[in-house]
Amino acid sequence: MRNPYAGMAGQVAIITGGSGQLGTVVTKAFMEVGVKVALPYRSPHEWERFCSELGRDANQQFDDLIGHELDVANPYEFGEFVEMVIAKWGRLDILITTVGGYAAGDPVVSLVDEVWSGQIELNARTAFVAARAVLPAMIEAGHGKVVMTSSRAAVDTGKNAAAYSISKAMVNKLAQAIAEEVKGDNIQVNTIMPSIIDTPSNRRGATEEQWSKWPKPEQIADVLLFLASPASDLISGTAIPIYGRV
Repeated sequence: MRNPYAGMAGQVAIITGGSGQLGTVVTKAFMEVGVKVALPYRSPHEWERFCSELGRDANQQFDDLIGHELDVANPYEFGEFVEMVIAKWGRLDILITTVGGYAAGDPVVSLVDEVWSGQIELNARTAFVAARAVLPAMIEAGHGKVVMTSSRAAVDTGKNAAAYSISKAMVNKLAQAIAEEVKGDNIQVNTIMPSIIDTPSNRRGATEEQWSKWPKPEQIADVLLFLASPASDLISGTAIPIYGRV
């Protein structure tokens, strides 16, 4: 049987949010198939924790992994990061965005500006900044894969979740717009839409019956690997549901 990930060894991926609860699993999955990973992080503590999970010394340099402290929403910092990655490895093949978060909200009538703008910044702007920064290199190379993490909430808005839902719907629309713009450049752009992900933080306050039905980070990583692999060359501009059994 053909290995769909065989052609990914030696490729280079930037994974935003790669040291988070989902992102750590995703980053490990990509490294296991031979992808070199560049990981932006928010604090040295995040980098140390991530390296510890890999059984590596955070103070050492690696051939298959680099990390850099930066604000993913800052276009200047992220642009410099992309340049650094290309200077080190000479290529950039994949962008995976897993940065994001949910802020429990209020009805629109009482939704405060800080929650609204904060959700747009965290969920939509970070995806926009990252995608815009990597596209020139991918267009020049004539190939690339961009996969953004949206949410089921983008198409199934819950009560008192307007800011989160709209910010994730923006991610879907962003991916669709880019996919159309780079259709002739052999770059595929897609989003995934998980429901509640089975992570330790999400399990708090939930029953085993509830979280047993949620998609696992490892399952989501498998979908991301597929969408970043040559096996998905015919798929672009899609938003793929990963709802589990909810």
